[in-house]
Amino acid sequence: MGDLVDRGDSNIEILIYVISLTLMNPGKYHLLRGNHEDLRMNTRYGFEAEVKAFGGEDLMAKIVDFYTT
Repeated sequence: MGDLVDRGDSNIEILIYVISLTLMNPGKYHLLRGNHEDLRMNTRYGFEAEVKAFGGEDLMAKIVDFYTT
């Protein structure tokens, strides 16, 4: 139901897990983007910094692209 990130610890791991479920079971899971799946919210609440520390600028760009597709 959206708002997957900016909710506490393990944000990256949660996002990876939910994406994995969706890819492994197409048609069973449907991702809905919440207001926290937005670059402005990610910057404000710290997810952007977490992602950049984990995987750099490129990873954050891919996540933002994922949000918009």
